[in-house]
Amino acid sequence: MQVIRLRAIQFLLALTPLFYSCAMATEQVLLWPAIEGQILNAGKPVHGLELTQTLYWNYEESKAPPRVLTVKTDAEGRFVFPKITGEISTGFLTRLFHQPGIGLGIDTTFQGRLINLYAAANGTYTHKGGFEATDLMTCDLSNLEAFDGRLIGNCEVTEKPL
Repeated sequence: MQVIRLRAIQFLLALTPLFYSCAMATEQVLLWPAIEGQILNAGKPVHGLELTQTLYWNYEESKAPPRVLTVKTDAEGRFVFPKITGEISTGFLTRLFHQPGIGLGIDTTFQGRLINLYAAANGTYTHKGGFEATDLMTCDLSNLEAFDGRLIGNCEVTEKPL
């Protein structure tokens, strides 16, 4: 009986690195590519408009609040949000059980009204030489839609040619 108990303890000790490998090594992953764009109102650039980008990531959810970044449009109504990266564990349990969940929204307030310009979700990471195309976004604030009590901007989003 003593031998079986000793073997069981040795077996569990041998598995310890697998269970605790979450803290051993990490890797950078692309959560969202850069977003460049232009905000217009009836075809004319909107200068100095504040845009707020909010990223929700389920890997950080319990440890950190959503990532929030605010930028202002320039004289031509243009703006740039940089790409967003994160660090994940390369451990066995993370690889086995973690399913990426990433949500991104871009909002602004224009003429006293809160407007949602962009909302999207992603269930994969782009990393290790993966495709990192920049999103190009053009919005005209004169063309808004109401949905469930919220104002939604009609924005065109395309990938920037490499």
